[in-house]
Amino acid sequence: VTLHIQLNQKYPHSVPLIQITNAVGLSTNRISELLTLLQAKARECADLGAVMGWEMGQVVEGYLLDCAERRKREERKREEDMLKSRTSSADERKLLNLDADGYLS
Repeated sequence: VTLHIQLNQKYPHSVPLIQITNAVGLSTNRISELLTLLQAKARECADLGAVMGWEMGQVVEGYLLDCAERRKREERKREEDMLKSRTSSADERKLLNLDADGYLS
């Protein structure tokens, strides 16, 4: 992800132009969500007259870390669900006294 911040003459008392490029692996919804977070942080900093470059970078870093953690949790859940599905299929075959090919044993 590349964050572009274009400052104007009123900086740091105004919100700069914010763009995100090279957002590999992020959906359009996630990019929009990140831009919303960045706009909110920029508005907060502008209201205080505070410099915001570092703050904006922190927002992006935090968001990407959250996305990575969310993906890990989702992947773990999928793996657990697959394992449960395999286990329940094996248990069902045992109950029905079927072999691995589905024939009565």
